[in-house]
Amino acid sequence: MNLLLIPLFAIFNRFRGASGFTIIGKAGAMIALFYLLWPSWIIGLLAAIFYLLGQSCGWGWWIGSIISITPSTIPVSGIRERIASWAGKRITSDYLWGARISLAVIGLFWWAPVIACFPLSWMSLAAIAICVFGFPLSFEIAIRLPKIKINLISHPWEVGEVIYGALNGLAIYLILN
Repeated sequence: MNLLLIPLFAIFNRFRGASGFTIIGKAGAMIALFYLLWPSWIIGLLAAIFYLLGQSCGWGWWIGSIISITPSTIPVSGIRERIASWAGKRITSDYLWGARISLAVIGLFWWAPVIACFPLSWMSLAAIAICVFGFPLSFEIAIRLPKIKINLISHPWEVGEVIYGALNGLAIYLILN
């Protein structure tokens, strides 16, 4: 069952990113997934809540910069996005590396509270590294893959969501085993 986490998270991350689904439906699906997978229902519920609180709606322009390989000038609004943007600009003046660094910071904001539900171990540190560095890496991989013609997974952005979801599943698999 645990290896099913990888494709399950790939599907659910694409579902989470797809338009047309209500936030209630997305939240319900993620809570059900976390609730069923964790050994303790309380920790599963906490992890699901942290996951839903951690996902942000402000990372699109960084993903767009990576996918189109052009700088984007869309301003960021939330505190997490401002911190991530500041970190990206502080470390480098190159927009592409800035976008990668900013996505990594957002990945940390998104997943650190979820992984904090578990005792500190080498596996939890590896899971955080996968979730942080996997965020920008998944879109770098997506733009280099051949075009896919599957409903809801045809654009590199959508492919990147599936890849990042699979990496999230791998991270959770490492923690639970």
